Parts: sequence; C-alpha cells; structure tokens
Amino acid sequence: DRIVPGLNMAFEKKYHLANMYNYHGFEIPGYVMDNNGKFYKYNYEINNVYYCVDNIIIDNFNVVDTYADKSRYLIVDYFIFDLQEKMVATYDDFTESFPETFSYVNGDGDVVNNVRKITINRNKEDDSKIITIVFNNGDNEIIEINKYNQMIKLYDEHIRVVNPSYLDKNKYLKKISLPKATSIRSYFMSENRCLEKFFLPNVEEIRGFFLWNNKEVKKVNLPEVKSLGAYFLNRNNGVEEIFLPKVEEVKKYFMSDNRGLKVLIMPEVKSIRDGFLQSNIELSTLLMPKVTDIGDEFLMYNQKLNNLSLVNLERVGNNCLAHNEEICYVNLGKLKSTGNMFMMANKKMIMLDFPSLEVTGDNFASGNEVGQYVYMPNLRKTGVKFLLSNKMLSEISFESLEECGIDFLMLNMNIEKAYLPRLRAMPSGFMYSNTSLHELNADSVENVGEGALKNNMAMRYMLGCGSVKTKKKI
Repeated sequence: DRIVPGLNMAFEKKYHLANMYNYHGFEIPGYVMDNNGKFYKYNYEINNVYYCVDNIIIDNFNVVDTYADKSRYLIVDYFIFDLQEKMVATYDDFTESFPETFSYVNGDGDVVNNVRKITINRNKEDDSKIITIVFNNGDNEIIEINKYNQMIKLYDEHIRVVNPSYLDKNKYLKKISLPKATSIRSYFMSENRCLEKFFLPNVEEIRGFFLWNNKEVKKVNLPEVKSLGAYFLNRNNGVEEIFLPKVEEVKKYFMSDNRGLKVLIMPEVKSIRDGFLQSNIELSTLLMPKVTDIGDEFLMYNQKLNNLSLVNLERVGNNCLAHNEEICYVNLGKLKSTGNMFMMANKKMIMLDFPSLEVTGDNFASGNEVGQYVYMPNLRKTGVKFLLSNKMLSEISFESLEECGIDFLMLNMNIEKAYLPRLRAMPSGFMYSNTSLHELNADSVENVGEGALKNNMAMRYMLGCGSVKTKKKI
C-alpha cells in the first residue's frame, strides 16, 4: 500500500493515465480486471459485461471462453459473428436490432438463416479486417473493423427497414451507407459520437432520436425524407449544412441545442412541433415558405437571425422567437394566433406588422422597447402583459379588439393616443403608469378593474366608460 501513491504519480507523468487505488485494487481506464487480477482492454461495457479485444468477454469479472475458437467466432464491438453457422448474435439480452438483418422468421415461426456466405480479409499493414457478408438474395454487407475489432465502416445494401435501436450503443463507427433503406425507426445509432458521414439516399421516413448527440457530422443530405421524428440530430453541434428538400412534417426538438447550423432550407415543410432549432444561436438564414403550423419554443434564443419570412404561417405555440435579440423584420402576414411569450425580449423590432393576427397569448412582445409602429387590424383578444414596457409607441389603434388581459400596455410611457372602440372591459393594470396618454377612445367599455389607467397624469380626453356597471376609480 505504501508504494501506491508513487506508482500513481509515475503513471500519470509517464503515460498520462489517471490511475486510482481503492479497496478493489489498481485500475486503468479502458481496461477491466478479472477475478484473477489480469487486465483486458475492452471496447464496450453493457450491463456489467465487458466486450474485449481478442474475442474475450468478461461477465461479472469472470472470463467467458465460449468464443475462444477464432476460426469460428469473431467478436466485433458487442456482436458475436459465428462464421460456421453464418449468424450474428449478442451475448447478453439487451435491445439491439442489428443481428435481425441476418435471419428472418418463416411462416411456421422458425428463425431461418438469411446468409449465404461470410468471408474475412485481413490487412497486414494495420491489422484491420474487411468482413463481407453475402445474403441469400445476392445482396452484400461489408464491414470494416480496426485492429481492436471496432466497427468503423459499414455498407449494407440488404436492409430496407431499419428497426428500433439499430447500432444504438455503437461508439466507433465513422461511416455508414444503407443505399436501399426506406425507413429508419427510433434510436438509430443514438449513442454514437464519432460518425462523420452517412449515406441514406432512399430513406423516406425517420423516427425519433436519430443520431441523438452525435458530434462529428457536418453535412446532412436526405433527399427523399418526408417525415422526421422527435429529437432529430438533437445536440449535434457539428452540423453546418443540411438538405431536406421533401420534408413535410417535423416532430418535436428538431436539431435543438445545435450550435453550428447557419443555413436551413425546407421548401415543403408544413407542420413543425415543439423545440424546433431551440437554442440554435448561429442560424442566419431560414426558408420555409409552406409552413403553416409551428409548436412551442421555435428558434428560442437564436442570436444571429435578423429577418424572417414565413408567408403561410398561421399558428405558433409558446416561447416562439423569444429572446431573439437581433430580429428586426418579420413577414408573417397570415399569422392568426400566438402562444405565450411570442417575441418576448426582442430588442430591435421597430415595426410590429401582423395584419391577420386575431389572438395572442401572454407577454406578447413584452420587453420590446423600440417598437414604434403597430398594425393589427384583426386583433380580437390578447393575453396578459401585452406589449409590456414598450418605450417608443406614441399611438395605438386596435379597432377589432374586444378582450385584453391584465396589465395591457402597462409601462408604455409614451403612448399619447389609444383607439379601442370595441373593447368591452379594462382589466386590472390596464395601461398602468402611462404618463403621456391624453386621448383614449374606448366607447364600448362596460367593466373596469382595479388599477386601470392608474398613474396616467396627462389624460385630457376620454370617450367611453359611460355605461360602466362596476364602478371603480379611474
């Protein structure tokens, strides 16, 4: 025990290994020790089973020698290739669909081998191997593995439908090509961090958690995909270019937390769910001319987009475009309704031009201090804190507005004239602390809440409130 600290320092200095000593003994990162004290380099640990190089499996720290015959078996990643039976299997019972492609279940319920031949060619220079699998129909699958038996390249012209959890625990694959696949189910390579390129030219449908958390893919080209599942390329900070010409529907959290994408063009997309490009801080160009419906948190926290044109958009959810401090122009001519906190904390929108807008949620454009022009001729209903704390508006006209939430236009210090001919009630905090208002037309108001028009010192003319039923101080 006395020499352990010295050995730790020596290993850290010489080999840059963070060695540790505890009750169980000496540890080396990337290695597992069996019950006899021998160390083995491992590629994967799954459910306390270690898949090591050289066809070794350590289960509960015991060496499994079932697959020691290298003329028959080859362990690649966490898969066992049986060269004699021409089958691929996993040692432990966990979800993984990769081996399913090598067999099928017939009408009698029997599992039938689908492989005609497996051959292995070794490259003596780097000790890598090429595994070629020929299926019964003549299709090929080619797998390249490195000297540690880690799968690094995969070409499979046999697979058509990629079932859930396909290679979802894989960590080392860098290139994958599935030229005949048309559908990819959930959790496709969801734990892989180093994939650099994928080729999926005929895929039409992708379900949830596709390449979730990948870090190395830079270009995405999916020319035939029409539907994208939830968490597509979520947290993929390396993606710079993306081509999705046929996508019509996008589920929630599409590329959320991406930090590198600058341009996105989706000419056919019509429906987008929550979290679309949330926290994507670099996007500067976005083209989606056919989109009509967008869920919550759309482009929340973007820092580079300065103009946005979505000419067919009709509805957005909560927090859309919130904290987009650089946007100075939007073209949303067909927008009819917004959720809460739409464009909240925007700093540069001078013109709030929404000719079709009918209903807003809470905190609509609150904190936008520079808006000077508002055009919303069809606005009928607002949530609470509508246009809170605007500093530049001098005149407003909402000719269709019938109902507004509490704190409507609160702390708008420079509004001098307000035209609200159809408004039926002034709720609490209505235009509270507006120090410049001197002309108000609200001829249809019947009810007034506490604190409405409080601290409005400049009022000279007010049309309305003649039929107020609930008497309050104004």
